[in-house]
Amino acid sequence: MLFFAFLINLKVIALGAVYGRLDGGGIATTSEWVERSLVMFFFVLACAPFAGIYALIAYLGVLGIATGHGQYFPDSVEKYTDPQGVDPLVRLFFGKDPRTKHQANYRLAMLDYGMTKLYWRNAFGMFVTGSLVGIPAFVLSTAFGQPAGFLFLATGLVKSLAYMVGDKVWKNTESAEYINGGLRNLICLIVISLVVSWTI
Repeated sequence: MLFFAFLINLKVIALGAVYGRLDGGGIATTSEWVERSLVMFFFVLACAPFAGIYALIAYLGVLGIATGHGQYFPDSVEKYTDPQGVDPLVRLFFGKDPRTKHQANYRLAMLDYGMTKLYWRNAFGMFVTGSLVGIPAFVLSTAFGQPAGFLFLATGLVKSLAYMVGDKVWKNTESAEYINGGLRNLICLIVISLVVSWTI
């Protein structure tokens, strides 16, 4: 029985990885909202055991999926980029991104800002956009008195680490989308396991 449970969990993680890549524009082409909904289905499912129909509130994390990665790629492009909607929050800690202002020489502006600082600015931006995915599920869990829901806040850390690893190891974003998607589903699986085990 444990072996089959392991296979089911492995399949759920693999599905998360595939849906993460699908949302990133790979594997197949379909409606963006279908792709985003496939990702968020697991968060709704993870909240269903304790929240019932209210688990649908966890779907609001789709707003985090919709933010994508925008300007926060680890390998900072040397050109103008539109600031993300969450960038005012990132600015509080890292100042203004030199690429969001029209420059004669973006490379020089980025060097003046500091490449290390820009790298960590991007990592923090990924953390913020990734956190938006799990915050609705976390709030819902808190409302229903489920401490396991605290793990939903890890979606920000997962996204940031996924893109840092993808860039350092494979030098691409595709691997990061797989890692991010798989780990998001792992978070959901752990929450479901803890909620079920605490109610038995």
